Amino acid sequence: MDDSFILEQLFADEAKGFKSLFDNYYKPLCLQAFLMLNDEGEAQDIVQAFFVKLWQEKQYLQINTSLKSYLKSAIRNTCLNRIKQRKLFKEGELEEAYIVVDESAEKLLENKELQYQMDKALNTLPEQCRAVFTSVALDNKKYQEAADEMGISINTVKTQLKRAFLKMREQMVEFK
Repeated sequence: MDDSFILEQLFADEAKGFKSLFDNYYKPLCLQAFLMLNDEGEAQDIVQAFFVKLWQEKQYLQINTSLKSYLKSAIRNTCLNRIKQRKLFKEGELEEAYIVVDESAEKLLENKELQYQMDKALNTLPEQCRAVFTSVALDNKKYQEAADEMGISINTVKTQLKRAFLKMREQMVEFK
């Protein structure tokens, strides 16, 4: 579904628009938050709270960029605020966390390095683990859809995805 159509439905107070927005962006935003926070539960909490706030305050919403950029910036800023609250990072490391997920043109080289590190980490995963991670986290497929395509159970998908997230986090911590 097209982003402009999703926004039209959202502004028209239609739950279908919100569901489409959630279905299209929940997993990628959780992945972004996870890579910044290194905590899957906290990442999911942040993204879920963001979607609740978005629904409640949609009448005040003004998006001056693409929907994807708006959502990624909002999650990035929320994660940075959470990092400040947790005081997990020193001042210089906080700036690094910002650079890692910044998608502006001037940061393209840093993003290429991040992409290289993510690809490198992805390639260390066992084949089935990598396939599940790619299907669910990167291609935004539902667990059941990924399970059906690979001929495995939904529980296997969940287990493999958890393993993938843990291994990816281990690899990405070295990058930070």
